[in-house]
Amino acid sequence: MRHELNRRARPLRIALLAALACAGGATIALAQGRAAPAPMAMKPVVCRSVDAAKGKSGDELAAALEAQALEMHGHGYGLSGLLGGEVPVACYRSLADVSRLPRGAR
Repeated sequence: MRHELNRRARPLRIALLAALACAGGATIALAQGRAAPAPMAMKPVVCRSVDAAKGKSGDELAAALEAQALEMHGHGYGLSGLLGGEVPVACYRSLADVSRLPRGAR
């Protein structure tokens, strides 16, 4: 009976050690100032309303559009189109190379 208990506990011990090793690696990465890498999904096209440009024209409108375009460029998107209206809508395309994205992020 005692011999059977040891065999049953062995996979549990292995799983526990594996979980501790993964958690330890993440803890070390965070302590060194590195974030644990996680694949992120990239949409091919994203459209957002530019609320800061509501009711503006000329240089004020251009500044509001440019501010949002710079923000989106930091996230890997480039400006591809604008839709006029009371609240303008800016559409952005992904700048990421699809072949280099992780399998789950395509």
